[in-house]
Amino acid sequence: MRNDMNPSPHIAILGAGFAALTAVRELRKRAPGARISLIAQKAEFVYLPSLIWIPSGLRKGSDLIRPLSRFLQDHNVEFIAGRVTGLKEVGRTVLIDAGDIQNDSGRFAPKDIIRVEVEEGRIVFEQVIEAEAV
Repeated sequence: MRNDMNPSPHIAILGAGFAALTAVRELRKRAPGARISLIAQKAEFVYLPSLIWIPSGLRKGSDLIRPLSRFLQDHNVEFIAGRVTGLKEVGRTVLIDAGDIQNDSGRFAPKDIIRVEVEEGRIVFEQVIEAEAV
């Protein structure tokens, strides 16, 4: 959180999909000094539009995954591995299985947080939480 010793805001972004990565890019432009944390189970981007090619065999689940390490480094983003389990204090506290994450953003909470993971060559979707925009 922001305090007198650390005037830069801490912004937590949940997930690693299109919206999350777009948010990282835009926030970094608008707030170059902000501390940005990306919270997701893995530092990977899953290209969901290509799911249609898996049943035909033209793609495997592993073909849809791109590591985010370079993107996170290029945009000076801290990665926090964890499964989001809830939100408190109007989104200023993100509850994850590894502990609570405090942040200064708290203005928007996702409507649906979906876990997407590739397990043994198949894509697994799991709805983790529903939260309302605040």
